[in-house]
Amino acid sequence: MFTNDEMIQLLILVLEAAVVVALVLVLFRLRARFGLTPLYIILGAFQPVRMILASVFFVELVPGLPVSPGSEILFIGSLFVILLVYIFEDAIETRNAVYGILLANLTITVMTFVSSKQIILESTFNFFNLPQAVFEKISLMMLLGSVSFFVDTFLLLNIYEKAWKWFREKLFLRIFISILFVLILDSLITTTGAFWGDPHYAGLLGASIIGKLSVAIILTLALTYYVKFSEVSHQEGKPYQDVFDLLSYRQKFELEQQIGAQRENLLRQSEGRFATFAQISPVGIFRTDPAGATTYVNPRWCEIAGMSSEQAMGEGWLNGVHPGDRMKLKQEWENSTQGNRESYANYRFIHPDGFVAWVIGRSVPEEDDQGNILGYVGTITDITDLKKAEAAISESEERFKHLFISSPDAIYLLDPHDPDVDWSIVDCNLAACEMSGYSREELVGKSIYFLDVNKRTGGDLVDYLQSIREQGVYYFETLQQHKDGRLYPVEITTSIVTYGGRELVLGIDRDISKRKEEEAARAKRAVELETLYQTSLEVNSQADLNSLLHAILERAVNLVGVDAGSLFLMQEGGQYLESVLVHNSPDTPKNMRLKLGEGLTGVVAQTKEVVVVDDYQSWSHRVESLRDVNFHRIMGVPLMVQSRVIGVLNVIDRSYTGKFTEEDIRLVSLFADQAALAIENSRLYQGLQLSNLELSTAYEATIEGWSRALDLRDKETEGHTLRVTELTLRMALAMNVKSENLVHIRRGALLHDIGKMGVPDRILLKPDVLTPDEWEIMRKHPVFAYEMLSSVDFLRPSLDIPYCHHEKWDGTGYPRRLRGEEIPLVARIFAVADVWDALTSDRPYRPAWSSERALAYIRAQSGKHFDPAVVQVFLQMIEKIN
Repeated sequence: MFTNDEMIQLLILVLEAAVVVALVLVLFRLRARFGLTPLYIILGAFQPVRMILASVFFVELVPGLPVSPGSEILFIGSLFVILLVYIFEDAIETRNAVYGILLANLTITVMTFVSSKQIILESTFNFFNLPQAVFEKISLMMLLGSVSFFVDTFLLLNIYEKAWKWFREKLFLRIFISILFVLILDSLITTTGAFWGDPHYAGLLGASIIGKLSVAIILTLALTYYVKFSEVSHQEGKPYQDVFDLLSYRQKFELEQQIGAQRENLLRQSEGRFATFAQISPVGIFRTDPAGATTYVNPRWCEIAGMSSEQAMGEGWLNGVHPGDRMKLKQEWENSTQGNRESYANYRFIHPDGFVAWVIGRSVPEEDDQGNILGYVGTITDITDLKKAEAAISESEERFKHLFISSPDAIYLLDPHDPDVDWSIVDCNLAACEMSGYSREELVGKSIYFLDVNKRTGGDLVDYLQSIREQGVYYFETLQQHKDGRLYPVEITTSIVTYGGRELVLGIDRDISKRKEEEAARAKRAVELETLYQTSLEVNSQADLNSLLHAILERAVNLVGVDAGSLFLMQEGGQYLESVLVHNSPDTPKNMRLKLGEGLTGVVAQTKEVVVVDDYQSWSHRVESLRDVNFHRIMGVPLMVQSRVIGVLNVIDRSYTGKFTEEDIRLVSLFADQAALAIENSRLYQGLQLSNLELSTAYEATIEGWSRALDLRDKETEGHTLRVTELTLRMALAMNVKSENLVHIRRGALLHDIGKMGVPDRILLKPDVLTPDEWEIMRKHPVFAYEMLSSVDFLRPSLDIPYCHHEKWDGTGYPRRLRGEEIPLVARIFAVADVWDALTSDRPYRPAWSSERALAYIRAQSGKHFDPAVVQVFLQMIEKIN
């Protein structure tokens, strides 16, 4: 059994081996990102550390015989690195690793040897205060170790190549045999060389072999696990048999250089073609290193992802991925790169402005001629529009499902191409079952036309389908038959849909029974209203009250199709109703008077409500005078104006034809409202006409009285004003003045001198010639007339004669000196008539002129005082009179 010191040495050896192996594997794994430089730096650092450990950290198994486990582990770790590089890299890398380690070993050996020779110099600094013999022994061991390393490397690689042939499927055995053989051989050489002849040689050799065996197991387990699970794409085997056979190695190295040059040339050509294609590609293209870190993206990739090429390098591209996809995509990508396999994924990029782009990402490993993974090449394709379309389709389908299930209208999916059934029902909703009375199982598979009263077959169906295609949406109405046999009208909306790759017809059926009823009611209502309107027009067109009452009663009877009627009007302040008209009822007493509440008519007037009696003969409230009258049914309707009853309208059926309907009552009631207004308006109009006539008569008498008073005051010849007025009217008619203006001409002529009421009597009645000042006052009487009459509304149209009859054609008249046609026509007419009558009449200051002299004067004043056209008409009129 081992001593405690030996167990300690063995434990330290195993622990140090595990640490060194872990460090080497981690650094080797990171070569894809940092290369092998960090590993080679560590290997170079191993050598001085070996020297330090061999000098200051050792275990003396026996006095004077130190053993440094750390130094041994670092030496073995160097061999482990060489095997790693050999398995996974090429001949050039293996050579560089071996030469690098040898160079580091030899450098340390030389430095140690030089230090051992200079130890006696006082200026030499001995940090560890070691004796010269130790330095000499260490330098010797380092030299032997360098030679041993070269030999061990040679053996290790050759044995591995042999073992690869023997144990192709046994990776663990291949690695274990190679490492164990070299380590045991190394133990024999180093232990024998250092301790041959020592009494403890056998124990030291055994301990060394056991320690190397433990290290071999650790190295084999670690390397086997690493090869299987960390480098899964490794192509087992190498084309080289002996790396350190100088002649064959040179040939192999030159061959590899030639192959490398060819590869590099092909790679440059390939890279050029790849770069050109990537620049113009319509899809995004990316490349990565073997570890999956991005090394290149094309412009289209940047456009789709919303990132710059700098932002996409390494793992930066993940920052542009939507947070909801990032972790899952990162894990998928790592699994793909670690497994050296193709990848496929749908994910989203989110742009800086918030826009979300959907992509399909694909990648494949890129390998060299020996199957080594050089990296990954992949593409991303923008499928945003496709995703939007899918979302829209999905949303549309959801809406359709919701509509199909919850719609209150019946919905059918129909197959117009079913060879066995005309327009077979593929599916229907619950509303279709409720509307038709059939279950879904009873409907599906049948023709839609088994519900339709208007059956269609053959060519009709072909034309119908063509109509749907041409119009897109096709509407029509039809009658369908319920399961219980009743018919109901439906409005059908049809369109073509594609479902499951088939062309189907979507039919939406809406029960329009209520709408049809409403339409019929509206049509009937329109006819009734039109009848009512026409009836009201005819009634209101009657000229007098008696004709109006006859029209009202006749139209009321005709509205409801009965054969008799009567009309009562309220008399003496509402004390009783009197029959003013009876239609087609000869046995009804004439001029009947009824008190309020007496008989049907009295009840209607008292309650102000419609009263209907379906069997008048058995009605207990009949009046005595109508007890033997042949009435069957009777409707009494109040005639009301502003809640005041003015009469009662009765429509009577003498022929036993049924009962009055609600529509009859409503129609007669509406007509009664119109009739009541018509009667009231007729009464008011007749009263207004009478009042107007009386007022107009009073006005005319007043005006004539004023005229006579003016003649008397002015001492005119009696009847002057009336004669002038008559002559003026005759001349106006001769000159085609409108008849409606004659009344205003008459009034103006009668009041032509009313302005003289404003002239003082001293001037108006002066027998002598007037002075200029007096004439000035006299000439104002037209202005006085205007001021007096313009404030009287009904006399304002008559002002032209009082205001303008002293104006002259040549503009020398007064008060405004109007000229020609500026003077109103009626004033020009009156001027001629006035002068003619004045000249031919006796005056206090002169006798009357003869007709010839007066006519000569008027002719002479034509174009001066008078309008020539008026003079011409006047002369013709005088000739006819004479």
